[in-house]
Amino acid sequence: MGLFLFICFVVMEVVLMVSSFTKYTEKKKWLLVRWVLRAGELAVFLFVMLLPNVTFDFKYQLCFYVLMLRLARALIMYLVRRNSVTGKRSKAGAVLGGIGSIILLAVTLIPAFIFTEYHGLKPSGEYQVEQAAAILIDQSRIEGFETDGSNREIPVHFYYPETDETVTDEFPLVVFSHGAFGYYESNTSTYMELASNGYVVECSMKFP
Repeated sequence: MGLFLFICFVVMEVVLMVSSFTKYTEKKKWLLVRWVLRAGELAVFLFVMLLPNVTFDFKYQLCFYVLMLRLARALIMYLVRRNSVTGKRSKAGAVLGGIGSIILLAVTLIPAFIFTEYHGLKPSGEYQVEQAAAILIDQSRIEGFETDGSNREIPVHFYYPETDETVTDEFPLVVFSHGAFGYYESNTSTYMELASNGYVVECSMKFP
């Protein structure tokens, strides 16, 4: 998806450069076109972030902030200079500005190029996998990390086979410990594989 965004940005920057050579050679008109295209870049970015299987995370955050700053700068420049700017846009300036913008956007998308979207392997079992979360309370233990005398609470996460109401089969339970300093979702592919083959998997979200 990072490559798709980059291609869109390159096309829009090329459109801005070409327009400065032909139709919008006057600086005043060029400032307006630049602001519109900057808004278009941000709109394309937001549209892509709304697509299924695309997550707005660290891979795209730098690009988002840069697009916001570029849009704000273009708008301010247009509002401030539209009544005072005269003359025509320099072709050399348009080309250098376009190349600089393309390089800048490419740099902001480097994390998206490196860390591509990954959704794991498809489970091999016959069952679809459902998930649920719960908080178990151990009435026989006092929470050592609290001072109010409350009982020990253990957040847990379950992966289990999806069944309809007519299914009365019981499934074996697998209690998975991610180990010290581990994270309960670090073995998600294993949980999904087990659940798809008819197991209920429970993994603690903190030390029991």
